[in-house]
Amino acid sequence: MTMTVEEILSKKEFDSFSRIIESTISPRLLHNPKLKLNELEEIEDYFGRQLNGYEREITKFATFEQLEIKEKCRIVVTIAAYKEEKNIENTLAQLSKQDIDKSFFEVIILDNHPEKDKRDNTRERVLEFKQHNPSISIVYVYKTFGEGECHIGNIRKFVSDIALKRISHLKNKNKGTVIVNLDADLIDLQSNYLSSILKAFDTKGGIDCLTTSSHMPKDLRMKPNLYVPLLFWELLDEVFLSGEYFPKIERTKEPFFMIMGGHSAYRASIYAAVGGYYEKTDVGEDTDLGAFIAHARGWKSSSIIRFSKAKAYYSKRRFLLSLAENTPLFAAGLMFSDNKKRKDLINLNELQILNMLSDDFDINTSSGTLYWSAMDT
Repeated sequence: MTMTVEEILSKKEFDSFSRIIESTISPRLLHNPKLKLNELEEIEDYFGRQLNGYEREITKFATFEQLEIKEKCRIVVTIAAYKEEKNIENTLAQLSKQDIDKSFFEVIILDNHPEKDKRDNTRERVLEFKQHNPSISIVYVYKTFGEGECHIGNIRKFVSDIALKRISHLKNKNKGTVIVNLDADLIDLQSNYLSSILKAFDTKGGIDCLTTSSHMPKDLRMKPNLYVPLLFWELLDEVFLSGEYFPKIERTKEPFFMIMGGHSAYRASIYAAVGGYYEKTDVGEDTDLGAFIAHARGWKSSSIIRFSKAKAYYSKRRFLLSLAENTPLFAAGLMFSDNKKRKDLINLNELQILNMLSDDFDINTSSGTLYWSAMDT
């Protein structure tokens, strides 16, 4: 079965979506969905379409005087960190063991929180890691966001735009640069994660974006009553991302916009050309970006792919807290920002959260009902 985009979305939703993307997209790409993009040209135009003063702010945070981007750099890893003092060091350690030449990538960490929140020790952890690992280029950025600015879309946009500004200072633009998104609470990362992503972009010229595989940490096996249903959900996730479940866009062989923010990668040129992340998005900023790319490419391109050769293992603490507090799964992404009690929970690690759940907790009973409520939405 095939469906057009208009058939999947209501006319009102589709018209609203079209207005957003067409107000931010590069005019060249808007008129030619098959256009081969020029990275520098798209980056320059992207900043030209932003609000007055925004490029100046991004340039200040890009900290060229602190650390110049290396000419060999092909990958910029972006990490948005909100009170991740207990996790950021391990995340960086996973990058230090990558089998790719260290001069081929750099890491940008946006240490951020709402203005009214207290700062944690993420900075100290990052600087300590940098001191012991000088071969890895790490750009540390600290910023607070005011009321009305604390949207995940806005935060991802900010760190990705810092990446764009740094990329624009590369002299060799021939091969193109890839932006890789990672969350700050990585548990493990396949050693060829970055090299396999770069190889995919270099050998599959038609792709603009990819989503890698995300897997559950082994610690969850200590609670089989949770591990089994979560494994089932992970497998469902794989089915969704494979495109076998959702109706396919007309004449498209790939899922049309299924991007997962914490384990995705895209060309800097396409990110700039479609206008980047939608800054007002609270949940699903990754899906929005994927939809922007798919729309820009005419919904008929296989430019977004599922890439299973690169694997990441992330903490499931947000989802486990959804279980412990009997809150809906779809609210997990907001878990640490909507009230004081939940903000305090960010200091718990995965094992501590697991201990909040009994060994006989049944995810299929009333106590777990809300966890699955998102499956009906």
